[in-house]
Amino acid sequence: MKLKLIVIIVLCALMAASCRNRRETARKELDKLGVEFTDQSFLERIRKGDVILVGMFLSAGMDPNVRFTKNNDSNATDELNNSTPLMIAAREGHIKLVRMFLAKKGDVNARADNGQTALMYAARYASRELAADLIAAGAGINAKDADGKTALTFAVLLDRANIVDILLENGADPNVKDRFQFNPLMQAAIKGKPDILKALLKKGADKTVLTPDGKTILMLASEYGRASAVRLLLGEGINTKARDNSGNTAAQIAENKGHPDIAALIRTGR
Repeated sequence: MKLKLIVIIVLCALMAASCRNRRETARKELDKLGVEFTDQSFLERIRKGDVILVGMFLSAGMDPNVRFTKNNDSNATDELNNSTPLMIAAREGHIKLVRMFLAKKGDVNARADNGQTALMYAARYASRELAADLIAAGAGINAKDADGKTALTFAVLLDRANIVDILLENGADPNVKDRFQFNPLMQAAIKGKPDILKALLKKGADKTVLTPDGKTILMLASEYGRASAVRLLLGEGINTKARDNSGNTAAQIAENKGHPDIAALIRTGR
């Protein structure tokens, strides 16, 4: 028993020494390349998608969950403030770096100051494959940012149908509302994308939902002149006689906004 304990202690000491040696070697290699071992330099390499140098930073002991703030990022914006390496890699669409940070225990559910997560950045800027990696790593599908928006909301706002699909497939809530009381279905009606509307409705989005001023999704699509969306919603049997808080129907709203063709479509169904 005593011998086993001694062996364990020796092995631990050797491993610790090996780790120190690897860190020291990696730092020396960075020095030779003229690369400073700083948060700012690390951030620059992440933005560029430099897999080799980012790997060297991690080998040299850089924290995979370091926070980038305006103090260590001269190019910081509110969107980037207090973000992590994983968020930056997701935002820039660097899937190899995303996988590297996940392998190094990067916090997949960390939040920036605006409440956004790596998955929210991926929903806006990155590929379906990258989003899938984050989801597989345990990213919160229905996490909300400071404005109450989810990854699904961002995907809808940017017309990213392939991201909408993978989020819905993995349990994204199509009925969650932001702090302005708008949900993804309402945003899809405003954007006028039939494929996204169809995907949301198929996954249980409430087609009777109302905005704070009493507008239906048909009214929203009509107001913004989204003929294809209006046709889809009419096919879903949405109420064309409903009135908003001002007493207007979808057809009247379309006329008021200069869309007589849509008003006629609503009244005749063709």
